[in-house]
Amino acid sequence: MKIKVILIIFLLVLPLISSVEVQVNEVYEKGETLLVKVSGNFVDPILKENVIFYEEHVRVPMNFEVLKIDEEFYIYAMLPEIEKNYSIKIEEVEYYKGSQIIDDEIVMDFYVGNSTADFSVDKGAVITNEDFYLEVQNLLDKKIIVSSKFNEDEKFYELKSGEIKKLNFEIDEEELITLELSSENQKYEIPVYVYSNGSRDDSLNGRWGFEGSELVVNISTESEQTRMIYLYNNWGDLEDVELSVSDSLKDYLNLSVYEIDELEEGDNIKIELYFAASDIERSLEGQIKVKANESYDYMAVFLSYIKNYIPSEEELEDVVKKSETCDEMKGNKCDSEKETCDGTIDYAKDGVCCLGECVKKKVSSTGKYLGWGMVIVIVLALLWFFKFKYRGAY
Repeated sequence: MKIKVILIIFLLVLPLISSVEVQVNEVYEKGETLLVKVSGNFVDPILKENVIFYEEHVRVPMNFEVLKIDEEFYIYAMLPEIEKNYSIKIEEVEYYKGSQIIDDEIVMDFYVGNSTADFSVDKGAVITNEDFYLEVQNLLDKKIIVSSKFNEDEKFYELKSGEIKKLNFEIDEEELITLELSSENQKYEIPVYVYSNGSRDDSLNGRWGFEGSELVVNISTESEQTRMIYLYNNWGDLEDVELSVSDSLKDYLNLSVYEIDELEEGDNIKIELYFAASDIERSLEGQIKVKANESYDYMAVFLSYIKNYIPSEEELEDVVKKSETCDEMKGNKCDSEKETCDGTIDYAKDGVCCLGECVKKKVSSTGKYLGWGMVIVIVLALLWFFKFKYRGAY
């Protein structure tokens, strides 16, 4: 009887056990690069705005990044060279705790000790589709040797005290690889996710969701832009599919569709994203979330409005262009290297179109003024020298 009671209690308590797991060291060295891995069944993605650092119990600014690789999140930061207690708090993020969805804060405590790390590295995780580099710095007052192991290729680097060195790495094929950097007393294991040019999520086999996990959008102020994303279903028939945009983006982003009655297995749907204009420069972070059959997927969105911003050719490939040419839109094609657009920017059939006048970029006169100022100072110094130094000789 007692065994049955214990078993029943265990089964009732089991669903309440948190599904979130974190990997963080209890102690770090001064200047060390912090790398935290957070795993769980998240309804919302972890964005930078959800992560807060504390020194003792006081919130402190920290230079850090958040990356999602597969279904796990990585937080990395350059730690200060101050011996104290620190903590990281992740808030306003929903995740599954057994069968329940909760938004309890996730808190991780760690301590920076009194010893100094051998070296630091500028990134704790990498997502790329091309060759990349990392920067390492020797933090000690003596020379050190740093070794790297990547794709079965091992190299050694000599760093003088305080020296910063750029380490270059060549990618091979699409996969998740661990890059090891080590010295006599230090070791970093950095996850590197190499994705294809098509998508970061090419293999949607056996599941459904967005193609890609994040979208970076740069727009000129006073301008609008349309982008395209795709929702794939390689899992099974889906019904009552709901899409939503986080509150931080609602004033600037609208979707072409918010509800899909049915999405059969093997189907995909194109979703247009309409980005509104902004009268000032601003940066926003948020997400597009999709829910179906009590499961979720999401795409992180990083939106920046930049004055007179003209996208690169690579960025322009992802922008939905209008059917008219720039001439038909009665606009002008500006030379991005020499001119800026004094008006709004639109995206015509033949590229970026300025619905205003192309104005020559102003060249700063600061250098010219400094040059003439130095000449005047030198001339005055020479006059003073000859007047007073050799005055008595005449």
